[in-house]
Amino acid sequence: GSVHVEGGSYTGAGILATGVNADARVDADPQRLLITQIVAHLRQGGQIEGSVDLHPWLPPAAVVPAQLTAHGPEESRSSRNVLVRAAPFPVPFNGKVTADFKDVALDTVLDIVAAPPYRRLGLDARLNGPAEATWSNGDARTVSVSTTLSLSPSGQTPAGEAHTSGAIDATYTQRNGQVDLRNLELHLPGSELQAHGALGAYPVTSPSALTVDFHSRELSEFDAALRSLGLKRNGKTGTAALPVDLAGQADFLGTWTGSLVKPHLTGTLKATQLAIETPSAGGNSGQPQFVRFDSVDATGSYSEVHIAIEHAQLIRGAARVVLKGTLDASPGPGPPTTSLGRRGSEPQPAFDGNSVLHARVDAANIDVADLQPFLAAAGGRSLPMTGTFNARIQADGPLHTLA
Repeated sequence: GSVHVEGGSYTGAGILATGVNADARVDADPQRLLITQIVAHLRQGGQIEGSVDLHPWLPPAAVVPAQLTAHGPEESRSSRNVLVRAAPFPVPFNGKVTADFKDVALDTVLDIVAAPPYRRLGLDARLNGPAEATWSNGDARTVSVSTTLSLSPSGQTPAGEAHTSGAIDATYTQRNGQVDLRNLELHLPGSELQAHGALGAYPVTSPSALTVDFHSRELSEFDAALRSLGLKRNGKTGTAALPVDLAGQADFLGTWTGSLVKPHLTGTLKATQLAIETPSAGGNSGQPQFVRFDSVDATGSYSEVHIAIEHAQLIRGAARVVLKGTLDASPGPGPPTTSLGRRGSEPQPAFDGNSVLHARVDAANIDVADLQPFLAAAGGRSLPMTGTFNARIQADGPLHTLA
């Protein structure tokens, strides 16, 4: 027969959809429930077409028959007859759901499947394409969802979002909470991202292993995503909490391991017109300063506790700095001042005046005025001279008492 639903809702494991209008055809027998010709119109716009196939979908006959607790005349006189039935048990059905997305907003999908903190990524994208979910024996751990979607911007981009195009080719498995990301492409007005590999999606603290190719001249396009991931530092959130300011172009090619909220990035970064924040001598209480460079070319790695630079060249006008070294975060006095994730109660590492630096620097044509921010970070005074110099420098120790 046919079924029509007005303003329906579906609540399941990790799924909440409300205000759905749907039409479908239902065919059922004792072994199989088949729902086809589904057309679901979503409250936020767009529609999903598809089918649901469940088998077996009804419980088998009870193994233990219903019984009376009283068995004889004397027992009947001293106690009540109580009808005892077999305990209910879940139906071990196999399931398959197919869906064809048509102009469904990414925000709508996140409203349905994501936890509240992760429902807005600042990307104006409409999804089109097929998806399929399967599971067996009624076991949620066997759920697998595969999809191949194209992304395109809407006709009217909401405030605070960037119109986005691209593609997603991936499979999510409930057993390990990972996404086999065969291909991710995002094209924004000022940025491009390509990635593939294993993405730790649930929980967001689970490990990932992604190859990333990232280009941007407008980091603010990722402000909402960084806010959703909980990037906070010294009272700032989102892109404002990043220790860099980009006025040119940044290109990163490398790997993302660790987790979504505690990444470990390894690779090569090239950037133009980049300002890098230098920690203040007073730790978290002092005001940080930014040192600007015309170009930066660096190879190394970053995590929340350790930055390693295998080789870097920084150019500002005629000045050139070549360096390598490491910077280790300080243990931190309390709740995190720098983190991707929710605020916790344990002390968290932080890059501040107590961070330990080991660096080897070759500098040419350096203006003395350009050195003053680094001296201030190390707790020193301004040098009483002007001019340029060449130097080979070895620096070791906490930033506030750097030798």
